[in-house]
Amino acid sequence: MPLHVNFTAIERAVMECASAGVDSIWVTVPREHLSLVRKVLGDYVYDPVFLYNFRKKRFSHDYIKRIPIFYCPMRIRDIGLKDSEPFGIINSALCAKRFASKLTKNLEPSMFYVAFHDGIYHPFVAATNRPLINTEQNFYYSFEGKSFKDGEPLGFTFSNQQLIDCHEFVRHKGTKKYRPISEFKTSGEWLELLPKEERYSATKFTVDKVFDKVIIDNANEYKLKWFYNINDWQAYRKYIGSHCTLRRPKKMLCPPNNLERM
Repeated sequence: MPLHVNFTAIERAVMECASAGVDSIWVTVPREHLSLVRKVLGDYVYDPVFLYNFRKKRFSHDYIKRIPIFYCPMRIRDIGLKDSEPFGIINSALCAKRFASKLTKNLEPSMFYVAFHDGIYHPFVAATNRPLINTEQNFYYSFEGKSFKDGEPLGFTFSNQQLIDCHEFVRHKGTKKYRPISEFKTSGEWLELLPKEERYSATKFTVDKVFDKVIIDNANEYKLKWFYNINDWQAYRKYIGSHCTLRRPKKMLCPPNNLERM
């Protein structure tokens, strides 16, 4: 979804992650859209803090930090059963954790940062909050007293233990097509067919429900000056007609940046 000339909502989310000082960016994307999203975002993005601070130094290219972008499609067994926006966040975090653990346990992330494509605010505001974001304490954005706890697509962080708790919630609370009648066979059947509206409930879970385990009491909070949720057409029109517009950053900073094939 375009926010300005040649500047899309997903690019804004990537720039927010880069401004927050993450080590890598993981994007959950459907397999059929993977090539398109990769063409838009590329393989990496530059850290804006390093880029702006060292761009005038001699040999400035040695100081520039690249943040790799990884694409993790949903697993086949989860498609149609758990594929929702909050589980996409969990899927990205699990992929990052699995990938790091295969190299060494010392690389496993302890905190995860979440940026939404449909939550519009200035992406570089994360750079000013980088010291608060890069701590073991939770961090979240709020606007007019609302945050991700109220279902708004506002960025936040969560820990490794909170990731495990949220994943367990989806696994145990999500329904399938059938449910077991009891531990013992009754009337010659083991399972009971659920009504259509009760099947695959995990696909309808919201962010505030899945990430209820993320405690924001005594967490670091930053109150945004402006924010738009463009999850529907009317909200998108409201943002386009506002004075709070975002322009595409300079070409060197913004994706797509592609690596050469080996």
